[in-house]
Amino acid sequence: MKLSEAYEVLGIEEGSSMDDAKVAYKQIALRTHPDKNPNNPDATAEFQRVGEAYNLIVKCLDPSSKPSFGCGRPGCPCQDDGSYEEEDYNDFNDLFFRDLFEHFMRSNAGYFSRRSGPRPFRPKPETQEEYQERSRRLRKEQLEAAERRKREAIARKERQANEREQVTDSSETKRLDAEKRQKAKVQEKKAKLDKERRLSEERARALKKKAQENRSAVFVAARQGDSVAVKKGIWENAVDAAGGGGEITLDGASFVMNKHEDAKETLLHIAASKGDLDLIEWLDSHSVDPEERNGHDLTAAQIAVKHGHVAVECPNLLKLAVQSCQPEIVDLILYKEIVSEDEITEAIVWASSASGTTVLQGKAFQTQASKTADIMKLLYRFGDIPDDVRISRDNETAARSKTHRTPKASPEEVPKPKISLSSKPSHSKKHLSRNSRRGHHGRGGGQSAHSGHPNH
Repeated sequence: MKLSEAYEVLGIEEGSSMDDAKVAYKQIALRTHPDKNPNNPDATAEFQRVGEAYNLIVKCLDPSSKPSFGCGRPGCPCQDDGSYEEEDYNDFNDLFFRDLFEHFMRSNAGYFSRRSGPRPFRPKPETQEEYQERSRRLRKEQLEAAERRKREAIARKERQANEREQVTDSSETKRLDAEKRQKAKVQEKKAKLDKERRLSEERARALKKKAQENRSAVFVAARQGDSVAVKKGIWENAVDAAGGGGEITLDGASFVMNKHEDAKETLLHIAASKGDLDLIEWLDSHSVDPEERNGHDLTAAQIAVKHGHVAVECPNLLKLAVQSCQPEIVDLILYKEIVSEDEITEAIVWASSASGTTVLQGKAFQTQASKTADIMKLLYRFGDIPDDVRISRDNETAARSKTHRTPKASPEEVPKPKISLSSKPSHSKKHLSRNSRRGHHGRGGGQSAHSGHPNH
């Protein structure tokens, strides 16, 4: 460092006295001490620079003396590594007065040796007023420094508290933001579920409406007698022909504006009222319930009778019994007289036909071969044999007689009704007279009734 730079660092003019340098140094040293500038990382370097400048000026002004303050000397402030306390100021004053005393002694020694050489440059001694003024300034600076440190400590505490509050506020803000995001996510999910539920309900409602419209269209076509549209609607639009409850379904009441007076009327009731036998058979093949009743507690068969449609046929009970291949059932039906003569004749014709023979022979196993013959004997005994059936039977009998002779059946071979005496009804006169009109072809009359082979 140059001398001019040293004066500039201490803030004094070149050629100033030693006292001015000391005063300036003490002021700057107190101001730039690291303990007084804890937040300034360059405080130590600046304090050392001030000490270096002061030592350079002291060497120039008084080469014989060592610097009172500076790096390397015990008690120098730059070597302190602890806190800056009041004892530092006391040591500073002691050093200051000791330096002043040494300077005074050097001045006296020079006075006595003036005759031996030229008079050296001596700084002007400090007066009492200057000393008091300097002491006052130092005390003032010390008090100001203490107050400044106190304010800095308070400010530091406030800053730390503010930082803690900021951290707390930041954490609280983050927590609140997380809660808001969570609530927003829940609301979004809830809104999405509500939207999906509404869409699902709308789709279900649309499907129910479409199904009810298709069903109503089929019923309208049935009431208009358009069986083709009825079949098409049931087949293509998946309308349930066997579904009970009439035209309106349980979920379709709100979609029908013009409701029919009979809510329980089915397609089978409508077809029966129209006398559409083809549609009735088609509906029957699609598993409709013939026993279902309308709003007036009537079945489809009763509706057909009510409207006079005789084309709707009722099943032959005796024919169904013959198809079962159970002689006991056939005997019971004939003995109870719950079928008419026409139904007996119809059963005989069917049993003698090719289709009936196929059915009876198909169901008659080897162990049940005699059941078919017993059924035919019962039918011949209780019913009138048509001429074409009699001729066919005679031809078959003649053909069998050529191959082997078959003995005539005795009256004991005719099966007897397996009915208990308690359940056997008494025959009325009308029943006997009816049998008498039949002659030997009637029930139990004539040789043919017992043998099962009429002679005519």
